[in-house]
Amino acid sequence: VEEQSTGTFTLGFGYSSLDDGSVQIGIEESNFLGTGRGVRANAAVSGSKSNFRLGITEPYLWDRELLGSLDLFRDEDKYSSVTIERTGIDTAVGFRARDNYYHRISYLLAETQTTSSSTTATSISGDDGGKIISEVGYTLSQDKRDNRFDPREGHYWRLANSVSGLGGDVQYVKTTARGQYFIPFAFKRAVLGFDGKIGVVDGLGENVSRSNRFVIGGRDI
Repeated sequence: VEEQSTGTFTLGFGYSSLDDGSVQIGIEESNFLGTGRGVRANAAVSGSKSNFRLGITEPYLWDRELLGSLDLFRDEDKYSSVTIERTGIDTAVGFRARDNYYHRISYLLAETQTTSSSTTATSISGDDGGKIISEVGYTLSQDKRDNRFDPREGHYWRLANSVSGLGGDVQYVKTTARGQYFIPFAFKRAVLGFDGKIGVVDGLGENVSRSNRFVIGGRDI
């Protein structure tokens, strides 16, 4: 048996017409101090976004085959006339089942701050200023791709549902779905791939807050 390195370090630079210049940096250790726990820290900054994550993973939560995770985060998204900041904590418990199914139950507690850069802009959602989000979610997915990072065959799908309103200032029900399908051809020297996602959100009788809407444009239709 030859021991492998349990730590990774990533560094990336990029440019696009959407985000201008961007920098990404991350560090991860999958066997922190020999305990089997994973720790990670990631940061991504561009002209329109900034994302910071600090997290820990417990692979055998409560001595069972449950994957527990806890992440602290701070995100900032800049649009044409609005800046949305989100700071909070995201916790989850997940487990794998037969036939590559994966279940995940999560809880998110976050504060959102919406700032308008235009003196004439108004928010019909009442989202200006700070709001507290208390969200419970459940995700079901199946991954039958031959490789997570460079798939050439197989499929993947994910269905996520979340409810906010158990405490906090914001209430909604949100459902998102994503699917991928890969077909090799020309004796597996080329791959035809399909990737799509769709989502719907309902404010449960209220206007959906600006920080929780789906935004059209950029990479999304």
